[in-house]
Amino acid sequence: MPRIIALSMKTFNLIIKTKSLFYHMKFKNCLPFCLIIALAITSCKKGGTPAPSPKPTTGADVYVSGSTLANNGNTMAVYWKNGTAIKLTDSSFSSKARAVAKGPNGDIYVVGNIGAPEPVYQAAAYWKNGLMTRLDNGTTLSDAYGITFIGSDIYISGIIADKYILPSAVYWKNNVATMLPLGWEGSDAYAMATNGADLFFAGDSRASSTTYQWVPTYWKNNGAPAILIPDKYGEVHGVAVNGNDVYMAGFSSANDHSIATSWKNGIATRLTDTLSDSWAYAIALNGNDTYVAGYGVYGGHTIATYWKNGVITKLTDGTSNSEAFAIALDGADVYIAGSTTDANGVKVATYWKNGVPVYLSKRSTAFGIAIAPH
Repeated sequence: MPRIIALSMKTFNLIIKTKSLFYHMKFKNCLPFCLIIALAITSCKKGGTPAPSPKPTTGADVYVSGSTLANNGNTMAVYWKNGTAIKLTDSSFSSKARAVAKGPNGDIYVVGNIGAPEPVYQAAAYWKNGLMTRLDNGTTLSDAYGITFIGSDIYISGIIADKYILPSAVYWKNNVATMLPLGWEGSDAYAMATNGADLFFAGDSRASSTTYQWVPTYWKNNGAPAILIPDKYGEVHGVAVNGNDVYMAGFSSANDHSIATSWKNGIATRLTDTLSDSWAYAIALNGNDTYVAGYGVYGGHTIATYWKNGVITKLTDGTSNSEAFAIALDGADVYIAGSTTDANGVKVATYWKNGVPVYLSKRSTAFGIAIAPH
């Protein structure tokens, strides 16, 4: 059976939680995720990372957002400040903290989702200094992925969807939702960035009204969607802007594999070969240097990686599984957030500073990171 592009972490969660027709139609093959799950099981027999040992930082506060697994099997949204965990919800329903940012007034914002009873199942939400605001209307499923600021205005990107229909890319400005344009239903806004007063959104969309093929897509402000690769499955999960240049990171399909890919002004560059699966989830710029974070399958394990100007650096030795989902720069320092697995195969939320790991909490994964210099 031919293999389709890998499921995103969000989509896998929603398939389980909603059991909706839409998600099964959109992502009708989860072989890459099955591979990752199988790898996680086999890694239990091999050596891994040491036990978590948070290390305070100097010169900057490090904020990491993610989720931790409760004893009842639900995930709880959490963020860590300099290694100290702060839970944002209880475990009544599953929740997840996807991104974290420091606002213009010094407030700490975390965006993600919370679980809810039917018919909602899952609601987009954000937390300001730990206080939660729901972004849904109480009747539709929704999720939030990215956050940015223009002056005192707060912008959050995500999706809304009835459980039986396709999702629609959306952004919220000061809690008010605006749908991003699309000629037919089916789109996701995973990431966003600003350039002056301009907003850039990135994600994916259906290639046409008659297909369930999903292709890498971005929007500028409320303009028509720009399809990056019209004939390849893929998603964009990171976007950054420098002057007139727009950079994006995600993955596309080739040779029956997901391939980590970056784009500059719509021109794609594959970051790995097409012999195995790889994914890119975040991008950051420092002058003329471009940094992309993600992970790939190497030697039977997933390995957290980053690429500087296309040159790969592996963050673990490949004896156990690891992943990278976020990146932040502070001068010459490179911070990457994701997860590792310990010697018992337990997932550990982790961030790396210049390649050196800091282990946060067991049974946890990190999805976002932000650096706030003192």
